Amino acid sequence: MKFNKLLYGFSATAFRENYPHILSTEFLNKMMEMECKIGIYLMFIPVSEFSSEEMMLSEGEILEYRRLYSKAREDITYAHSRSGDL
Repeated sequence: MKFNKLLYGFSATAFRENYPHILSTEFLNKMMEMECKIGIYLMFIPVSEFSSEEMMLSEGEILEYRRLYSKAREDITYAHSRSGDL
């Protein structure tokens, strides 16, 4: 994709077991190293009787998710402003 100069990115669904990882500096740095230009985060919400509510974030985890998300946005904005990508 890089070779053909295609715009690409990532999509990550946050659930109880992975939200700290997908919002971590290490994960975002890896996405930037891969030259992803866009990232989409979704929060897991069960929509059927067969979905597991155990994977859904608790109220406390949602607050932590929002804090980590805000920090990630600040970190990415800072990194891009230093590299001249903004």
